[in-house]
Amino acid sequence: MDDNLTTTTGGGLASNAADDRETAPMSPFSARAAGIGFAVLVVGLVVVFGIPVVLG
Repeated sequence: MDDNLTTTTGGGLASNAADDRETAPMSPFSARAAGIGFAVLVVGLVVVFGIPVVLG
């Protein structure tokens, strides 16, 4: 059996069946990356909720 067979995924995209891929939640991340994500969350919440409350 050939380990380098090309298969199609559910969306019809070709992928290499031998790839060792990780999904994003399984990837390691640093405290710095988590802090940046939290800062982006805070800015997004301010834009979505803070600005309408101030202007409303």
